[in-house]
Amino acid sequence: MVTPSLFGLLAGHADTRPDAPFLTYARGDEEGRRWSYADAVGATARVVAGLREAGLAPAEPYVVCLENRPFMVTALLAASACGMVAVYADPRLTDHELDHVFALSGARVAFGGRGNQALATAATRAEARLLLVDDASTEGSAVPGWPRRPVPVRQGSETARRLPSRAMSSSCCSPPGRRVAPRA
Repeated sequence: MVTPSLFGLLAGHADTRPDAPFLTYARGDEEGRRWSYADAVGATARVVAGLREAGLAPAEPYVVCLENRPFMVTALLAASACGMVAVYADPRLTDHELDHVFALSGARVAFGGRGNQALATAATRAEARLLLVDDASTEGSAVPGWPRRPVPVRQGSETARRLPSRAMSSSCCSPPGRRVAPRA
């Protein structure tokens, strides 16, 4: 029996109830905004396209160094959608702490906010590509493929078919096809 990935479960729910609420968010005094499951599947597919455009392949790690915002969720879900490994790093880490994240993970790509100088410094030292997300707005960014606003995807199953569904990948799990020895 094959265990579905987290993204596979999300896409399946988007197939049956595309307009159901996936998340609601607001910044400061803003009125809450809502993303449907179809919005989340579409946004995740665009993040996957951005990762592939940056040259990443399945089982490769990338750093997600973002505050708790909608883009962070889709940046993490993208790992499950394409078999890559998302390595979350707290955006409050110093550049020296982030040096260790890059050294231990081997990541060549990182998502981060425009104002995160520590991440920019550590990514430069690690010779990693930094994809910037505009923290001032949840609707815009400099990340390839990231929409100006969530774009509904009514054919969730079509999106799911275009993205390989692999075993779940995250910073705590071994990538598909690799075995990681337990710590002593």
